[in-house]
Amino acid sequence: MVKAMNRRVQILRAGTVTTGLSTKTGPLAPYGPPQRAAREDVGSDEKAQAATVYGEVSARFTLRSTEFTRTITAKDTLREGGRVFRIIGLREVGRSAFLEITASARTDL
Repeated sequence: MVKAMNRRVQILRAGTVTTGLSTKTGPLAPYGPPQRAAREDVGSDEKAQAATVYGEVSARFTLRSTEFTRTITAKDTLREGGRVFRIIGLREVGRSAFLEITASARTDL
């Protein structure tokens, strides 16, 4: 059963920048309209990397499956409540009625 969709999320997608010699990944920009979603936190962690300790939170976002949400990929990111989450996984839920996005974000940024 899906919980109340009381969150607003914005999908962000990196564009491409073409220089005279190559094509590079550009900055993140809003992709599509904001979506209603349910959020369930699934874990938190502390990590040490390159002499820096930082926190990370993992969450599952459930969105209605629409023509737009089915175009979301793991290359995209998700913004909710001022925090930017990188998408780890996507799966269909309930006979393709919903899309579940598993994502993680740093808590110190």
